[in-house]
Amino acid sequence: MMECADARTAGIPGLFIRIEPTTQRQLYFSVTGKPYRDDKSANFSSMPDDYLQKHVVGVPVSGLSLIRSAMNGVVNPNSLSSTVNWTFVFKNRTYQPQEARAEIGLPEGAVISQMTLWPGGEPKNARFNASGTAANSYGSNVVAGHDAPAIVTDLGRGRTLLHCYPVPAQGEMKIRLAVTIPLKLHSLTDASLSLPRFIDNNFTIAADNQLSMRSPEELNMNLKDVRTATSPTGDKLLTGVIKEEDLSGAGLSIRVARKPSLEPVAVRDPFIRELCYIIQTIKKVEAPPPSQLVVVVDGSQSVKAHSKEIQAALSKLPKNMVTSVILASDQGGDVPEVLKLGEGIKRLESTNLTGGQDNLQSVVKAAELAGQAKGGNVLWIHGPQPSFNNEIYIMAPYVSHPKFYELALDNGVMDANEFFKNHREIGPIQPIARSGKVGDDLERFIAKWQPGGTDLQVEYAIRTDYKGPVINPAQSAEIACLVANSEVQKMLHEGKVRTAAATAVSHHIVSSVSLASVLPGAYNRGDTQISADRGELNTHYTHPTPESIVSNNANQTQVASFPEEPPVVQTTDSRWNSHSNELQGATNGTIAPQGADATYITGVNTSGTVRVNNLANLEALLNCLCNLSELVCLVYGGYLLLTSIFAIANGGTKTADGKVKDTPSAFTRLACGVMVVMFGLMIPGTMNWFVASARDCNLFS
Repeated sequence: MMECADARTAGIPGLFIRIEPTTQRQLYFSVTGKPYRDDKSANFSSMPDDYLQKHVVGVPVSGLSLIRSAMNGVVNPNSLSSTVNWTFVFKNRTYQPQEARAEIGLPEGAVISQMTLWPGGEPKNARFNASGTAANSYGSNVVAGHDAPAIVTDLGRGRTLLHCYPVPAQGEMKIRLAVTIPLKLHSLTDASLSLPRFIDNNFTIAADNQLSMRSPEELNMNLKDVRTATSPTGDKLLTGVIKEEDLSGAGLSIRVARKPSLEPVAVRDPFIRELCYIIQTIKKVEAPPPSQLVVVVDGSQSVKAHSKEIQAALSKLPKNMVTSVILASDQGGDVPEVLKLGEGIKRLESTNLTGGQDNLQSVVKAAELAGQAKGGNVLWIHGPQPSFNNEIYIMAPYVSHPKFYELALDNGVMDANEFFKNHREIGPIQPIARSGKVGDDLERFIAKWQPGGTDLQVEYAIRTDYKGPVINPAQSAEIACLVANSEVQKMLHEGKVRTAAATAVSHHIVSSVSLASVLPGAYNRGDTQISADRGELNTHYTHPTPESIVSNNANQTQVASFPEEPPVVQTTDSRWNSHSNELQGATNGTIAPQGADATYITGVNTSGTVRVNNLANLEALLNCLCNLSELVCLVYGGYLLLTSIFAIANGGTKTADGKVKDTPSAFTRLACGVMVVMFGLMIPGTMNWFVASARDCNLFS
């Protein structure tokens, strides 16, 4: 891990043989099956503050722990929406304030719609503001520092970054996130609710997570410590505990029963000043099987525990469908081998799934095969994948662009955009909804390809002239937030950053152009008004057409365009916009504040504190001393070499009385000269090695 972080930690061999960090990271992934993450051991003193604010979580800070955690909420199967309130209580056992940071994975389509902090026991709701490029347009960017006790920002790809400071010395801090989550509709009577999870955090989890969910219909969860009950009012309850390993795993889901109704559901958008209604309808559509299906199965050890389930599910694919299997494993040689379905299942059974296997070449091969005819599909079943791969493979042009599906067995640590950065022809990749065992999820997905199979599609119509009944405000807010979140993504894809930020802020959602922050001082009641000198971000949809339709199936949601103002900020490609805009406004510890001591960065490393400026000054001083010592050794060693060479050429070294010394003394001087020169050349590299080792030794603390 030290060599992954800094090549200078390779020791004496590294002085003569170049050590490539990319090679070391590949070795680390191949051995452990886990991708190497920079924020665990990188040199923070050389990173820009902006990167630290937006990316770094850091390894656990000693003495900082999550001592209580609870999820409670309401599931509304009729509107296919839910709200999960995730509450944390952090405990700081050290004698100085600490910073709690966590990267949280959200289910597909979910969005954070509120944050509440209890400083001094009094609740304060978060305020929503624009961030990034959109904030610059309004002049309303929130300072991403310790002036805000709690901030949550969007990292893209269903990830959010939570920052809480200060967790008081020998004290506790309580904070709650409200997450609005859509239900995945599998049939008219069956849906699933995926729960948020931890991807990374800088605190230890000292207690199990308490679960309490309520619904008018039956709820079920495949965990032994979770039980069902009925409340006095007749609602169905799901209560119990979720273990730490499940909370940070591949994701948990709740099975939700619902009445088999195709009746439309109408809600009024409560965030809009003028009347605006969202009409939700469910339609059955045909699901024709693909003309060719190419299944890529990861050969890593992370898939080993699910191998039997995957084999059983794949064996139920329709026999009349052309299906190929590629096992992404280095045991098959350099070129991925394409097998028929039966052969692929047998190969999966006999192959030893071990270590970490890079799936890039196999997925590229599968995309090439599936794109040879109209209606091709690629199904990728995989665990964690590395982010170091810079390989570029040649792909033949598609005859027809295939569809891509993935069944991810990791906790969301893989960045698909980064993984396929050199192969933009691959995608978009639609995730398969997780709601239980891997085999059950896979069987449910491929069931629609059986003869006569159908798929369910949810559509939304935006209207202003609706006169019918509407459901209660709580469900209205949930649907409005989910639809607005999808609309924001579409606006960003079109480069309408300013309008996207206005929509996100007015609907109280965290997106790539908006953040939620609890500000000190006066109470925050969740209002989104920004002071007059910064402009107003409240917005509303003006006269949407009755024909504006959005569709949502089990894998992806697409929202029709709301009327909006012309874009202020234009961008060229949303895939790159997501990197440049989505992380703006993220927060970190005290990092290089203007007019203050910029010595410390807290919460982003093992010990919790790095003396950045002092280390930089010490390293500069050592470099000067090393360079001076190297110069002295080179001059003195060169003098010894020259004098010994001339002495050997003249037959020896003469004394003061004209006698000639023995020749071996000249060879001794020659050897000493060589050693002095080599010692001088080794001084800078050796010192760099010691400095890098000292910096990165916190990996093992």
